[in-house]
Amino acid sequence: MRRIRRSISAHSLAQPCNEEALYTLGDLCEIAGLTPQSLEDRMALAKVLYQHPGLFTQQRSILEGEGLTLYCLSPEWREALEVPEEMERPDQNWILSVIEQYLGTPSDLYKRSVDPETGDG
Repeated sequence: MRRIRRSISAHSLAQPCNEEALYTLGDLCEIAGLTPQSLEDRMALAKVLYQHPGLFTQQRSILEGEGLTLYCLSPEWREALEVPEEMERPDQNWILSVIEQYLGTPSDLYKRSVDPETGDG
């Protein structure tokens, strides 16, 4: 899920949304370019929404109404867009595991490292 969350910009997600509209998690997945049927995508996006209460608020919980959680833009969403968005750091362990998966452990490979800010190997 962490890799998916890193690909989601809460700011980019909020911009095309309508102030008067209510959105399901599936709707927001589609706007973010994620697969609404993927549990991993839905959970990642739900965490992004939770982490940005200045942009999105939960209008109705899953326990109310028709069993769907509904989200809307927070009243202060425009002000929240003015604050620079901090992206999560790359998952170094995952990157190193992918490198090992494809390269193995060749004898002439003396060093493996990942830039913690960009994820470059």
